[in-house]
Amino acid sequence: MKKDYLGLFEVDLGTLKSAFLTTSRENILYTDILTTEEVAKYMNKISNLSKEEKLNLVIQKLNDIYIGKFPTEDEVNLQEAIIVLILKS
Repeated sequence: MKKDYLGLFEVDLGTLKSAFLTTSRENILYTDILTTEEVAKYMNKISNLSKEEKLNLVIQKLNDIYIGKFPTEDEVNLQEAIIVLILKS
């Protein structure tokens, strides 16, 4: 069973989008973190997920960031970029 450190499993996808997606975050992540090829690769994987699977994946990634699973800032930034892609898809 997944751990929910942030209490997000009761939140819907729309609420997460509102809370997480900001203009500055979207722009920085797309221009500085992910290449066009990486965006295409992740979008291909994401497009096959259901709304519930996307929500669970975002929540799991946020929980992983929260508990420090990704030790470097670059790894955290990559995970945040992927979260943005999932929320925008």
